[in-house]
Amino acid sequence: MKNVINQVKIAVVDDSDFFNNILTRQLTDYTKKLSMDNNLHYEIHSFVHADDFLRNLSANFDVIILDFFLGKGITAQHLMKNIFEQCHNSKVAIVSQTKNVHTSLVSLRKGAIAFIKKDREVLENVSFFVEDLANNKFLRTH
Repeated sequence: MKNVINQVKIAVVDDSDFFNNILTRQLTDYTKKLSMDNNLHYEIHSFVHADDFLRNLSANFDVIILDFFLGKGITAQHLMKNIFEQCHNSKVAIVSQTKNVHTSLVSLRKGAIAFIKKDREVLENVSFFVEDLANNKFLRTH
């Protein structure tokens, strides 16, 4: 095994236990394979409740995968202000079933860099998103 040179810290925030578990498992499996190829270590943290995520919010998160509707009337847009105040370099992707173009545009204007639809390709699209960000941050700079 190669020496680990960099760490990519990922947060998954989705109020659905079922989807959160599937997405976290997908990212864990996918990044395990990536780490063998690209000499990076991926650390994934999973949150089902927005308040748990905010309590554990750290400037160390490189990637935040954020469900748009988080229950109790909380949306991703409510959390993004806190995220960007504490995590200046974090990249946020909103994941949602919403088909409302206005919602996606507002999220992008507020700082998200991607809006990924929850459809049958969502697991693959989130995995590719994480891989691209890690490659851009670490591999292309060395």
